[in-house]
Order: sequence, then C-alpha cells, then structure tokens
Amino acid sequence: MKEPGVKELARETYSDKFQHMVEIGARQAAGQIDLALLMRASIANNHYDVPGQAGPLRYQSPKLARQVIPGRGQGMIATADIAQGELLICERPLDLIRPGDADWAYGADLEEALTQRLTRRSLHEAQLIEDVCTLFDGEGSDGPRWVPHPWQPEDFAVPMPAGAGTPVLERRLGRIVKHNAHRWPGCHPQTLTPMPGLGLWLVPPMVNHALESDNRPNTAHVFIGDVMVFRATVPIQKGEEILDRYSTPLADRFQWTLHTLAAHGMRDAAYEAAAVRWEEPLEGLGAGAISETTLSSSRKLMLDSLQRMESKEVWINGLQTVSRDEYQELKERYFAAAAETRRALQEGERQELPLAPPEVRCLNLLCPLSFHFEGRSSCLELRAELARRVGLARPFHFGEVKLWAELFDRFRKMEEAGATFSTEETALRAEVDRELARCANFWEGVAQASEAQLSKEEFVLWVKGSEGFHLMWFSNFPLSKFLSGPSTAG
Repeated sequence: MKEPGVKELARETYSDKFQHMVEIGARQAAGQIDLALLMRASIANNHYDVPGQAGPLRYQSPKLARQVIPGRGQGMIATADIAQGELLICERPLDLIRPGDADWAYGADLEEALTQRLTRRSLHEAQLIEDVCTLFDGEGSDGPRWVPHPWQPEDFAVPMPAGAGTPVLERRLGRIVKHNAHRWPGCHPQTLTPMPGLGLWLVPPMVNHALESDNRPNTAHVFIGDVMVFRATVPIQKGEEILDRYSTPLADRFQWTLHTLAAHGMRDAAYEAAAVRWEEPLEGLGAGAISETTLSSSRKLMLDSLQRMESKEVWINGLQTVSRDEYQELKERYFAAAAETRRALQEGERQELPLAPPEVRCLNLLCPLSFHFEGRSSCLELRAELARRVGLARPFHFGEVKLWAELFDRFRKMEEAGATFSTEETALRAEVDRELARCANFWEGVAQASEAQLSKEEFVLWVKGSEGFHLMWFSNFPLSKFLSGPSTAG
C-alpha cells in the first residue's frame, strides 16, 4: 500500500466498499456467517460461486489447531470441546478449475490443469503461493518452504516466490495438488449439466480421513457455490482429532473407495478386510493384513440373493427376468441383514460396516423391482430406507441430504399434480419433511425457525443445484409413470 500506484488503485476501486467489507470480514472472523444468505446467493448465481460481496469467507474455528499426530502426519486437533453442529471451517478456494473455464475440458486431467494455473499465478501472486506451499506435498514437509524475494516499498511489483517459473516449483505444486485438491460438484454454466471441477482450499486438506478403525468421522462438509463448509456431526472433546472421510457412503463397489484412498497414498486395512468378506477382489492394491472374520449368516444370505439377481443382468434384460418370489426373497434378506447392523450400532459394536457397497447395490436394485411388484408406496419406502442407512453411516453427509431432498421434491410434485396418497405414503411424507428440516437446520446452523431460514423448497433448490438428483434409477424415473402407477400393487 506504500507504493503510489497501488494506493491510487485501491482508493479508486474499493473506497466505496472498503468499510463494508472490513465489517463483514470482522464478523466472519468471529464465526458470524449467515449460511442461509450464502445459499440464496449461490442459487441466484447458478451455484457457480458465491459473489465477492458476501465477504472474504476464510473462517477457521479458534477451537482448531494444526498439529503433528504420531503415525498420521499433520492433522487438525480440537483445542476445546466442540458441540454438535458447530461451524468449523467456511472457506473460499485458493483456486478452482470449473466447468466452462478455458482450461477445463471434459475428460481432461484436472490435476494437471490446476497445477499449470497455479504455476502461472506464482509469477505475480506471492501470497497465494505462500499459502499453497503450507500444504503437504507428499515428501513429509511439516511447514512452508516458500521464500520470497526481498521487496522494498519503492518496488513496483509484489515479490515472487523463490523458484517461480522453474520446473522445481511446478513439480512441487503438482504434488501439492495431488495430495490436497478436492473434487468440486459443480455444473456447466451454460447447460447446467452436473460436471465436476477441481479446487484447492487452504484449511480443508488439513482435516484427515477417518479410517474404519477410527469409527465414524466427526465432521461432514458441503459446498455452497465454491465455498467449502465443515460442521461437527457429533460432540468432539478437547484433544480429539477432527476427521472427515474422503469417500462417499453411496459407493456401490468397494473398489471405488479403495481407489480414492490409493490416489491419496492411503490404505484402510479394516475396509479392505470387509471387501474380502463381501467377496470383492482387491485388484491392484497388493497384499495386506486381511481379517479372517466371515460374514454373518444373514449377510451371506442377502449376498447370495443379490449375486443371483445381478447375474440375470436385470438392467439389460428388464424386470421380466426376475420373479416375484425372487424379489420378495431379496427384500426379506436385505431387511434381516439391515436389522442386524442396526442392533450392532445401537449396542456400540462395529463388527461390520454400517453400510456396505453390496447393501447400496441391493437397495438400488430393490427400488425399481418394488415399483413393478408392489407399487409406488413400496418404492418410496425403499428409497427412504437408503436415506436412513446413509444417515446411520454418515450423519448429515450430503448423500443423506440429497436423498431426503429428492424424496421431498417427488412428494411435492406428486401433490401439485393432484396425486392421492395412501396411508403409508402420508406417514412417509411426514418423515421426509422432518428429516429434511433436520438436515436443513444443521447446515444452515439454525437452532429454531427464523425469518432468515430457507424454506424447505429453497433448501431443496440449493441441494439440487449443488449436485443435483442423480442417484440411480429413482432419480431418472419419470414423474408421469409414478403418478399413473398404483400406490399399491393390485
């Protein structure tokens, strides 16, 4: 600011906004962030980003501290007790490759594109590269290794980092992107088609992955436009590590999660052992310590029915390849296995995953079969069952939020079209309303109803725009067929 040109630029460009932005930044630094307002701004901007007028949005709870954790490297530790629902992180990206950007292309290597962009920016944005270089680069760095060139107030330009423009810095930036970048669930700005981006945020990469042996993660995150938000999903005690999970609970194959971990240079012995128990081979992952524990009898029976159904290639040959008796057997065996899991979770036992990929496949298969054999009510109930299971495995995860929002949207559209609901559907609709309100209150940070709170319809609009409803058959099944189909089979 001592350089005359910079001072004049600041005065001409920001003088009318400066005080306002300082006040917003001060409130945000104290954690006073109106997330409902951010959601509305994201909706208005087609979920592409949150306008700059919303403030700097670089909040980290003062109850978090970065520490070296024995056997785990760097991580975030709670320095004080944290209540369920507390806001932990709310942050804009350091950089983000979005669909529609000049350096974005369908099927392109987004890690390479992001690395190249950061390399170019390193030539004139010293603060950005100083921040980026505080992140783990895969070689055990425990602090920043960025060194600025000496700079004097009379200099015209800001300093560049040592090594700017050299292959050495570019390679290091590539390693940082590989180990810290997050997939951004955005959409194309013209077509609004859901397409992934890739971004780099400063604090979120410091939240480590929760292994199965860590039990469930104690945080969850969502994206509001390009802003990444973390909240505590359970009470966290002082000294505990803050843990998220890099994988989705809706993965229908063990390999999806294992490959995600491998991309981060990680292994999860408990998860790999579960894959072997459920008879999924560990392709290309090498040998590891595999538990000799076998599946319970109820899970074995469910898996046997599922494999026989899948061998008929239902998705290719149509529903006519499955008999009513086969469908009923699979449904009964699924609920028997699910009841065993629920009992184990209530009693604090963790002998099996709270939601295994074969169970996700089973519910995705039962959903269309139930519409064919039993009618609309059964189909809606099985979709809600998937939402409940995701909630048990990963409370407040965006997968759970999407499922409840999708069901709410389906009921609302059926009502607008004049549908008459059965007793079972009316009861389920009330559950969907309650669960959606619970998810909305959690992510908005609203303890009770207020004028600032989004309506359920607004919240669903935010959810739909953030990543859309694209979760297997139910998401794409035409509403007209849902309306014409019986609430129960005749």
